[in-house]
Amino acid sequence: MKVLHIAHGHPDFQAGGTELFAQALARHQASVGWQTQFLAAAPPRYRQINGGTALITPPSEAADFVMTGGDFDLLALSQKNFGFLAEFERVLSDLRPDVVHFHHLLMFGIEAIAVARRVLPAAKLVLTLHDYYALCANEGSLKRTDGTLCARSTPGRCLQCRPDATLVALRLRDLTIRAAFELIDQFVAPSAFLAAQLRGWGLPTARLRVIQNGHPASAAVPRPAPPQPTPDRPLRIGFFGNVVERKGVPVLLQGLAAAIARGAAPVSVQIHGSTQFAPSSLQSAIAADVERLGPHVQIAGTYAPDDVYRRIAGVDWVAVPSIWYENDPLVIQEAFHCRRPVLCSGIGGMAERVIDGVYGHHVAPGDPAAWADAILALAADPSRATTIGAQVPAAHSMATCADAYQEAYTAP
Repeated sequence: MKVLHIAHGHPDFQAGGTELFAQALARHQASVGWQTQFLAAAPPRYRQINGGTALITPPSEAADFVMTGGDFDLLALSQKNFGFLAEFERVLSDLRPDVVHFHHLLMFGIEAIAVARRVLPAAKLVLTLHDYYALCANEGSLKRTDGTLCARSTPGRCLQCRPDATLVALRLRDLTIRAAFELIDQFVAPSAFLAAQLRGWGLPTARLRVIQNGHPASAAVPRPAPPQPTPDRPLRIGFFGNVVERKGVPVLLQGLAAAIARGAAPVSVQIHGSTQFAPSSLQSAIAADVERLGPHVQIAGTYAPDDVYRRIAGVDWVAVPSIWYENDPLVIQEAFHCRRPVLCSGIGGMAERVIDGVYGHHVAPGDPAAWADAILALAADPSRATTIGAQVPAAHSMATCADAYQEAYTAP
């Protein structure tokens, strides 16, 4: 079976969870004898556009293909550059995969689905929806502009969050996404929560299945021992990931400040991750919190994907303070692999993965006072990190995940 995996980014350019998972799944399938290729998009800021072609030199793996350029409309999830789509058609015609596995609609656009169906009428088209972009015109956040979480998506409601658009544009967005989805044979949601949102939006249950993302290190990287906090150092809480608005870093730092003001036992927070996608206002807010908190906060900076396990092993708790629903955050899998308990917002895919009181603790999203309460409780009982860390499950294996995808590829 020949499978072409398509993602909106390449891990060598932007190491997000979706990009890492898509490439890892392709590599695992290749390692067990499948014929797989990985096709990623790259914005022009990462790779210079070549004259006459959207294909560029692959950044690392010889089996990878990368396309750049195009004219992508984020609101409509539309690729408006016919030259880019023609190059995509040429890739499909040359590779002739049996399965075209889309991992995102960004960069390639909903038109890519129609191109794949036209060029490869007998191929199985699979779409893994790693987030809520198809449902939400507000950059897939399922959050309203007042900060509240959104219960449902309609063009009229979306207009309240996107006043720069028109009701006609939002209605066309909804209709064209639904029309493109009619061409998909099998949809996959990595969490039951996301699957429920998709069913509520109208996605047919018969073509939707839940497959938890596999973790590439589950078999390759040894698991460390559970954390062992000691009285001679502060309890260490770590954040890992891209520092962007929806990840909730300011909420975590405000909670830390409130906990310290209330006399918390020694505790520190480490921020591991890139700020390249953070707006200047967010960077300034974090800088002010860091200056105010002094030695209680360490900015550890960006890291390579392979270095995350060493870094997570250096903390006692992993914090996931996201102020949106998330789906199946890679960092939770990484924490479980390292036997670290998770302190997370109690919503969406986070709450689904982290059983409260068993694999970690849930905290009210966006509520610094609730985070302060949680930090105070953890600092007062450091041994809880060892107890819960010892019982967190191993990360979901890529082999199990690949087996489930094989069933999706071959389903009638």
